[in-house]
Amino acid sequence: MSQSQLVKRENKSAYTTSQIIADHCPTERKGIEFKRTNKSIVDLIRKYEEQFLSLGQIDFESLSNPGKDTVIAHLNEDQATFLIALFTNTKKVVSFKLKLVKEFRKAIDEINRLYNDPERKLAIKSKRSAHAPMMDALKEFRDDIGKETREDNYITENKLCNFIVIGRFIGVCAIGGEDGLSN
Repeated sequence: MSQSQLVKRENKSAYTTSQIIADHCPTERKGIEFKRTNKSIVDLIRKYEEQFLSLGQIDFESLSNPGKDTVIAHLNEDQATFLIALFTNTKKVVSFKLKLVKEFRKAIDEINRLYNDPERKLAIKSKRSAHAPMMDALKEFRDDIGKETREDNYITENKLCNFIVIGRFIGVCAIGGEDGLSN
């Protein structure tokens, strides 16, 4: 299933960006429509930053363009809803609000469907139980030579063992289709 143009999925979360909102929510003054800029959206987010942060972390992405840098905010569903609630309701803004709400619902439903798939859960459980003896042996070996074992050691060493045994690196779980979702 392809991702929406309005809402993106990443791991177990859905988000939209300040640029997407700027592109779809023009402002209107005295009957004349004006395009919002990404900068004006980011400025509004910074103005009400405390309120936005109460709805979750704001991820800012910096893009380098010749001549100027652009900052794009990644907003979760609640933050995007709060942001567009600050806008004056023109026909285009109201239409966008409805589309955005529907697209967030679709993205969240798809994430829930993929991550709650019984076949996927069984495959992950099976993989974990199959790898448990190897991981226990790695931890014991690291302890014997006096090395601390962190969570990321398991991932790295598991990939290395897979490479040694089968000659290639593999992901955690191939179930989930083209999204390549893993645990």
